[in-house]
Amino acid sequence: LPLTSNGRLLPVEVQKDALRRSMIRAVNTVGLDINRAIIHSHLRPLLQYVGGLGPRKAKSLLQAIETSENGMLMSRRDMLVKNMLGNNTFYSASGFLRVRDPELASGGKTSAAIRKRLRKDKKKNLDRFADYEPLEDTRMHLENYNVAIKIAEQSVEDASKRKDPSAVVFELMENPELLEALDLEQYAKDLESKGRGKNRETVRLVEEEFNDPYRDWRVPLSEPTPKVLFRCITGMDPDTQLHIGSMVTAEKLRVIDSGSGVACAVANGRIRGFIHKMEFSDQRLTDEELVERVTPGGSVMCRVQELTVEEYKIKLSCRASVLNNPASMSGFQDPVFYDEYCKRYDEIRDEKFLAREKALEKQKSLQRDKMLVQIRKESLASRSTRHPFWKDVTADEAERLMEPAQIGEVIIRPGST
Repeated sequence: LPLTSNGRLLPVEVQKDALRRSMIRAVNTVGLDINRAIIHSHLRPLLQYVGGLGPRKAKSLLQAIETSENGMLMSRRDMLVKNMLGNNTFYSASGFLRVRDPELASGGKTSAAIRKRLRKDKKKNLDRFADYEPLEDTRMHLENYNVAIKIAEQSVEDASKRKDPSAVVFELMENPELLEALDLEQYAKDLESKGRGKNRETVRLVEEEFNDPYRDWRVPLSEPTPKVLFRCITGMDPDTQLHIGSMVTAEKLRVIDSGSGVACAVANGRIRGFIHKMEFSDQRLTDEELVERVTPGGSVMCRVQELTVEEYKIKLSCRASVLNNPASMSGFQDPVFYDEYCKRYDEIRDEKFLAREKALEKQKSLQRDKMLVQIRKESLASRSTRHPFWKDVTADEAERLMEPAQIGEVIIRPGST
């Protein structure tokens, strides 16, 4: 698939891997409508890119859904209850699989499906949304549905009068501005104080999904700059690795027929290089001497003279004077040495080193104390004494035993020597 004219510059395996990673990132960012994929066969190959699945598990899941009672997936929970997926796979993949309102089989937004249902329902009764959970069309995981329903009930007026929690969720999805009346940050803290765990990130996700379910967060694709394209194709940064004076290896040397210089390649042949005859040696060489010095197909160390990013061309010099003293080159800039940055880096490194040393010393101390206690226990010979206050214990154990004791009570134990 010729995605770009520059694709020929990359190996096929590299292109395949990049395309696969792009598909995984895109599918898991926008989610996959599983029922729509069952209806439209051209969407089925996307299922293998869902997180936690793959070609084999995706095929097995499709077969399990098609052979089910409805031939469709009515709830994410069915994938777990009906053993369509294992526990670990289910919790990895469920958040990326959209189980949408049947009204949306041909596409569209959840709000449009709600309005369509209302037009069909003569009584305009929101409580009649059976067999469908609106949270199935969000990124929320099954274990977080209770948190979302609780937030919806606190946001919508007269929520307690509704028979079906789904009706409350539907109304909040239609009017997400109702969330503004809630202090969700405080709600997350209350859940944490009640031992429900840290739910701040969960509450944030619930708020996002109520405002815009499965919002596409991807940034619109922009045309890459010549430098970005150069970096992607060659794997080298023109500003940091190929600036004037940079040292590179010129490969596949070949004397040009005209005798003007030497053709070569840089970055595994992705950049066409050229070494002028005057830049090959500090001595003036004839055509014959140049041919004698160049080993066809060989390599030589050079410094960059000029780089044309748009054409993937580079001019090089391998003169000894230039190799030893790049400052003599026109346009060369000495790399800046960041003293303050290096000083701070050393301080951070020393702090980490001291912290690690302190932790190791503490660990060794604990191990040493534990060993001494063990030796102490082994060294104390068990004595058979008939005295009523005798206890064959260590000093620490004796102190613990005396904590609940009354004034005047004593324990006689073995001595320390």
